[in-house]
Order: sequence, then C-alpha cells, then structure tokens
Amino acid sequence: MTILPLQATHHTATSHTLLDLVSVCDADAVKSHGQVPVPGLSAHDLVYCIHAVKAPKSQARIIRYRDYKNINYLELFADLFTVPWHHVVMAATIDEKLEVFQQIMCELFNKHVPLRCKKKGHSTTTALLCVTEDIRRAMDGRLATLLVLIDFSKAFDCVYHPLLLEKLRNLGFSTHVVDWFGSYLSNREGRSPGVYVTNIFRFSKQHLYANDLQLYIHFDLNDFTATVDNMNSKLETLTDWTLKHGLRINEMKSKAIIIGYTKLMTRRGFNFDNGPYIKINDINLNYSDFVINLGLTIDKTLDWMKQINTTCNKVFAGIHSLKKISDFISLHVKVMLVKSLIFPYFSYGDIVINDMTVALSERLQRAQNYCIRFIFNLRRDDHNTPFFQQLHVPKLKKMREYHILMLLHDLLHVKTPGYLAHKFVFIGDRSVRGTKQGSQLLVIPNHRTSMYNKSFHVSACLIWNLLPLTVKSIGDRDLFGAAVLNWLGSGGAD
Repeated sequence: MTILPLQATHHTATSHTLLDLVSVCDADAVKSHGQVPVPGLSAHDLVYCIHAVKAPKSQARIIRYRDYKNINYLELFADLFTVPWHHVVMAATIDEKLEVFQQIMCELFNKHVPLRCKKKGHSTTTALLCVTEDIRRAMDGRLATLLVLIDFSKAFDCVYHPLLLEKLRNLGFSTHVVDWFGSYLSNREGRSPGVYVTNIFRFSKQHLYANDLQLYIHFDLNDFTATVDNMNSKLETLTDWTLKHGLRINEMKSKAIIIGYTKLMTRRGFNFDNGPYIKINDINLNYSDFVINLGLTIDKTLDWMKQINTTCNKVFAGIHSLKKISDFISLHVKVMLVKSLIFPYFSYGDIVINDMTVALSERLQRAQNYCIRFIFNLRRDDHNTPFFQQLHVPKLKKMREYHILMLLHDLLHVKTPGYLAHKFVFIGDRSVRGTKQGSQLLVIPNHRTSMYNKSFHVSACLIWNLLPLTVKSIGDRDLFGAAVLNWLGSGGAD
C-alpha cells in the first residue's frame, strides 16, 4: 500500500492536523490527487484521487446442454431393460427412492445424451457475420476475396485420443480434468460435432466454428497469382499439421470461391477459370459460383439470390405439406406449426443477408404473407397487416432490425464475441470533449459503397443511433427487447 502525500487536512482555530489519508495499491495508476478546503461544510478538507481503472474483460458465459437430436433409441431402450429398477423399490423412504431414481436417470442421460458446452454469444450467425463483414469491407475497398472452406473427414473419429490427452497435459490441465476427458473419450465413436483446431499457423484471415474451418485472403486482381500461391502454402502447412495429428482434409468436399462485386470481377475480362488453382493434397479445386457455408448459400457477388430462392422454396414446400392437414387442425395449432416449423427459415441468418436488394426483400416478404394467408384462410388480395398484429409477429424488415439491435445489445454489454464487439465504438470514447449524447451514439464507419452501407456494422450503428435514450439505457436484455419491439411497432427506424 502507498499513502499519497497531502498537507494538513483538519483545521481548527489553534491547529492544523493531517488526519485524512488516501492509500492505494498501485501508485503508478494514480492520475492526480489533492485536497480542497470546504470551510462552510466541515473542518476537514475534501480529499480526492483520480485513479485509472481498467474494466475487467467480460468472460464468455458457458451454456451446458444435452443434444437429443442424435440419440440412439435402440441402445437407450436396451439399457433401460438392464437397469436395476428393484433398487428404487427396495429403498426405504421416498427421499431415498427419488435419489436412487435420479442417479439411474443421470447415468443413462450421461451415456446416451452427454452434456455439451458452448460459449454464450457465439453462434453460426456471429461466425457468418465475421466472414461476410470482412468480405464486404474488402469489396468496399475494391478488393476481391479468396475463400476456402475446409472439410475434415470424420474429424473427431480420426483424433488419436492419447495424443489429445497428452496435449491437454502440456497445456496445463490438471490430472483430474485430463482423467475426466479420458473417461469421456473412452469407447466413444463420433459423439462430438467436430474438432477444435486453433493456432495452427499465422494466417491472413481465418474463422473456425466447430469443425467448419474458413480461410480467406483479400487481394487486388493484379496479385491473384501471388494470393493463390500464398493460400496453397498455408494449406500445405495445414495438411501437414492434420496428418501429424491423425486428421485428414476431405479435398472432395472442400470448396474454393472468389467473391467480389460484379464490375470488379468482369474488369478486363479477367477469367479465374484459367487458373492458377487452389490445391489440397495435389488435387485442384475449381472455383465455385456459390458455396454453402454454415447453412447459408454464398455466391461470388454476395447478392443472396440463391439463398432467398432456397428459403422461399422451403417455406412454400412446408406450407403445402401443412395444407394436407389444414382441415383437421384448429387455428391455434396452425399458428404453432407455422411459428415452429416455417418461421425459423426466415430468421436464420437474417441479419447476415440484410444487404439483399429491395426486390429480394419483397420476395421474402411475399413468402411470409403466404404463411399468414394459410393460417387465416385469406384470399390473395385480402389486407394482412391486422393479422400480423393479431399474432404479434413483425414483418421481416422489422424482424431483421430487432435481431440486429438484440445482437448489438449483447455485443455492447457482454463484449462477446470479441471479433464483432471491438468494431463498435461510442463517439464519446473518441472525442476529447465527450458529451452525454455522444456517450450513447455509435461511430459510423467510413465507407464508399451502398453494399457496405447495408452491412451489419453500419446498419447496427444507424438503427442504434435512432433509438430513444430511454431504450438505449436499458441494461436488462429482456426489458430491452420488449422496449425495442414497442419502438419498432410504433414506426421505429422508418
């Protein structure tokens, strides 16, 4: 502890005494300190200290859950017949019976649907935003992007478990934790969704979600050959690393695509099909016109036409299937079926494709209108807005704005994931003379194209800056969401 130097702090008619002290743990963090006489209030001086405080980094919250989708019911039923249920019957008291029953069920669940963990705030949407926002920024700067999607062959099945456990020991995990992992991995076959590969090499841009690895480089067309050579060099390093660790890249399912705006891609008749090509295990990858990345179809100009076509086809096919039973279900059941089976097609990745054209947005809205007409048996020319209000379902444009604001609220408060959170800065944090209004307004990044103007980064800043101060200041996520829905319902960003 360090006591900061002060003059006498207590004053009387006959004496001046140092009674009040300021002590700190780190004197180097003290910006200034001092004392101010307040004779009209107290015989003591007002002492003060300005201390530099670094806000602690928010820790990613871990969600533990069980995945029931891939459960093997035959194995589960077989184990149910071998469970010693008589132990429950023989227990003396109700409390003991419940304890034995709970232990049996937990053992069954841990075997057939083990607990999984994921970071709160990380999702396929944030993973897609990480990549597509970088691509949009490159397009705004007249650059193209070479994107390679790596597919691992049965990633977790190929991992050599003893080597994995030894790596955990070398990373400093305790013996108890390593033994726990060893127990989990023993006699298991492909229960994990993927393998986490990190710090393989230093790369221009990379993003890993579960076992989906995305590698990409932004480049000028004049540097195309050098860019491909650079990517191939990194892929060769990756291939060597995977072989040493018992993994294998599936070159037949891996994809390569070059993304850029139309004028750039057609400049001087540039033809990427003439090579050079991306190579994995000495096999050339042809440049695709589109790829499916984490369930979203990305084409070479990022215009989302194929994705909208896919979504609309799924919606119409789903509604046609429900029409077969529509005469036998009530309105309430119709609403539940459409909300649970059809509407998720609209919401998945909606903020990633927010920069779609007006024509595509209108086509998507017509598909949602079709769902409303099915629920209420409306004719094509019937006005549907009152029925949206009756279901408390916003139209798709409002829904995208709601999802944008909800994700932005998480980024500003939880700071997770960091690769998106660091992009958003308040004006007051950059200005020397911060104002109360500036502390609530986000800096809109400089850009030159209409495409980036509709990016998540710019759209989120613009919509946030339009929010009333009373809504921005709400910290609780649920209350913020309710306030945003009310604001959007009353006109919102229109």
